[in-house]
Amino acid sequence: MRSPRVNVARTILAGFVIALAMLPPASARTLVNAGGPIDTLIKTHPASETTSTTAAFSFSSNKTRATFECNLDQAGWIPCTSPTTYTALAVGVHTFAVRAIADGETDASPAAFVWTVLQPPPPPPPPPPPPPIDKTPPSNPSDVKSTVGYEFMTLRWLPPPDPDFDHVVVLRSTSTDRADRGTPVYDGASNSYRDSAFQNGVYYRYTLVSYDQTGNASTGTSTVVLSSTLLSSPRAGTTVSTPPLLTWHRLRGASFYNVQLYRGGRKILSIWPNRAQWQLRHQWRYRGRRETLSAGKYYWYVWPGFGPRASTRYGRLLGYSVFAVSR
Repeated sequence: MRSPRVNVARTILAGFVIALAMLPPASARTLVNAGGPIDTLIKTHPASETTSTTAAFSFSSNKTRATFECNLDQAGWIPCTSPTTYTALAVGVHTFAVRAIADGETDASPAAFVWTVLQPPPPPPPPPPPPPIDKTPPSNPSDVKSTVGYEFMTLRWLPPPDPDFDHVVVLRSTSTDRADRGTPVYDGASNSYRDSAFQNGVYYRYTLVSYDQTGNASTGTSTVVLSSTLLSSPRAGTTVSTPPLLTWHRLRGASFYNVQLYRGGRKILSIWPNRAQWQLRHQWRYRGRRETLSAGKYYWYVWPGFGPRASTRYGRLLGYSVFAVSR
């Protein structure tokens, strides 16, 4: 079933078509000389159906000195010029007519055009609002454990339980200053890291930072590997009142060890035990000088040796530590 506005449009348009059919063809009318009947021609107009509420028309006459009158929607004739534009048109059928006037003569068959302004389609619904920005950092890795051997160190941890957890970054520092978080040495989703550049006898601090899929970072959790990790006793920083038994990690393949003891920056002992321990005494001689285990701070170092002692083939430092002797 056709809408009422379409029927109205067809009725109005039919009337104009009948009126225009009684006129000679437009091409014939435009060729009438200045002395013939006055005629009006619409040159440009909007589409017959449009959603635009603006309509522009241009028109002309066979009389060079003609003026024009326009009539929109039968509201009455008013002077106009070409081109003429109408705005804010309502939805529905519209009619436009224009007639030329020259030498006291008015075109008795005005040019006319009928068109329909359609209801524009509703605007698309607005896009859904973006999800809220995730600014919540994930939890830190937990249960961080280090396994230290000769020239190797392995970290293991449990990843955070956060559902958006993505990866872990391991930072390594050899500074005791906590403000120095170090440089990244691992970036991945595994739960372990083996440091191929690890050296015994060096202070290391490893900080593990977890990241989520948005890029939020956790505060980080740190674990320290001391230079004395493979030196068993006395523990680093311990104060003793009697000569301690120095013990360290037994290294497979080592046939002897070199142990050196320092006090006040001066070496006071260097020995080569075959076992991974040495019992200090109250007094001993070193390089022809009598040394005494008096009160103070002592640093001791251990290197592994391989093959006969005479070959002097040593490995890298196994570790160093410090203890104090009380008065």
